[in-house]
Amino acid sequence: MIRVSSIEKEYSPATGDFENFGKLVLKGETDSRLDTAAEYLKDLVVGVNKINENLGGLGGKMDQMIEQQDQMLDKQDQMLDKQDATIGEIQALRTDLKGYMDMRFKRIEADLSELKDMKVALKEKGLI
Repeated sequence: MIRVSSIEKEYSPATGDFENFGKLVLKGETDSRLDTAAEYLKDLVVGVNKINENLGGLGGKMDQMIEQQDQMLDKQDQMLDKQDATIGEIQALRTDLKGYMDMRFKRIEADLSELKDMKVALKEKGLI
């Protein structure tokens, strides 16, 4: 904000004579420097506000994305539950079908055995 070309210093012990210290400046000496500093500060505040707005916008979008991701995970969980239920139904159906087919094959085997017995009886009687 200011340009310093050199500094000279001299140390002396404090006397305690002065409670306050201030620098006397000529009229208008710091006005232009303060105006320049105020412009820089204004630019800095505007820049920080833009960054905050951008981050706020990104934060909102990230929140939306996280919410959508949570919804997708919930739907995947629902799909897995339905898939498990479907697998259970298919396994039960397969068991039922196997039981039915076993019963039918036993019935067919019994019928075939009966037909064989009838064929033997018919041969014995000379009908075939």
